[in-house]
Amino acid sequence: MAGLNARFTEEELDALRERAEAEGRGMQSFAHDAAVRAVNETPGSSTRRPSMC
Repeated sequence: MAGLNARFTEEELDALRERAEAEGRGMQSFAHDAAVRAVNETPGSSTRRPSMC
């Protein structure tokens, strides 16, 4: 499976850690799901799929 390294400020990383913890999840899982949701969002729809090109 492919990976991705993302850079965060200390403040962003703290916020990510706190939010994941509040949901009882790990940061990697939380960040993964947030990225996938963002990719699939379109105005008025949540069914957009990324192009495979």
